[in-house]
Amino acid sequence: MNVTTAIAFDFDTKHEERIPADKVPEFVRDGKCCWIDLDPTQEDAREILKGLGVPRMVRRDVFADSHETRYQLFAECLHFTAHDVRYVDGTIGFSPIDVIVGERFVVTLTRGPSEVTKNMRRIHSQDFHAFAKTLSFILYEFWDQTLDGYRRVVHAIELDVQRAQEQILTHSDDPDFEQAAGMSIAILELRKHILSSREVLDELATRRSPFISESTQPYLGNMVSVLDRFASDLSVEREVLAEALQLHMGIVSHRTNRVLNRLTIISAIFLPLTFLCGVYGMNFEHLPEVGWRYGYYYFWGLCVTIAGSLFAAMRMYRWL
Repeated sequence: MNVTTAIAFDFDTKHEERIPADKVPEFVRDGKCCWIDLDPTQEDAREILKGLGVPRMVRRDVFADSHETRYQLFAECLHFTAHDVRYVDGTIGFSPIDVIVGERFVVTLTRGPSEVTKNMRRIHSQDFHAFAKTLSFILYEFWDQTLDGYRRVVHAIELDVQRAQEQILTHSDDPDFEQAAGMSIAILELRKHILSSREVLDELATRRSPFISESTQPYLGNMVSVLDRFASDLSVEREVLAEALQLHMGIVSHRTNRVLNRLTIISAIFLPLTFLCGVYGMNFEHLPEVGWRYGYYYFWGLCVTIAGSLFAAMRMYRWL
């Protein structure tokens, strides 16, 4: 039986006890408060949820392995979905975490390793003894760790955007546009999930239900503003990345224009000289200058005079 966590809490005596997963429904019926972390792929996961009185619709959604963010309120329980986020080597990934909240139980369903529930297992005992009065503290711990995951990823993206900006503007004449595009897509994906989580968290913080204590809701409400800030920060980072790319394209365009300007000036200088070469390169029998003793020197003097005059005029009009 691959059970991550199954704990019964007594808030009067501040006593917690690890229990077998299949005993959770029995403990709940006896009036105990329990938190259980399950993997939906476990064989007995369906029976445990059924024993807790979780509606069939919720069980169907949980085992559907959907990445859609949900918030559902039933007479028997509250069901919502959040995501554990990862950001490795410029690639972002999400793992859905289903949370089912009853009057005396909280069930978290994670598919594979999860940093959120891992950290919850690490710190829940300290917080339980320090300030917890109801099982809703598990919800606070859950969202606190979820937001901490978002915070780490947002910080990592900010560092990557800064490095990309430096590369685009200073260290590379040919930046990795594919990498920049991938970062932009990752930012949009993360922002979409953050906004979805914000909607769920806002519902938990504002809508009254028998499954969340009123003393916990203000703390959840404070977290909504944190998600708003994350979404705003991501919008700024995407704009910074886009502006860096636009600035790079502007610099490249400016350099190209300078090169074309110089080529145009060179062409303008050599155009009359080419004309002279064309005239004196014609194969007519009688060209008066051909018989001149100093015709060759006349030709070069005329070329130098024309080129020098054009160069001086361009300098005077600041075309160079």
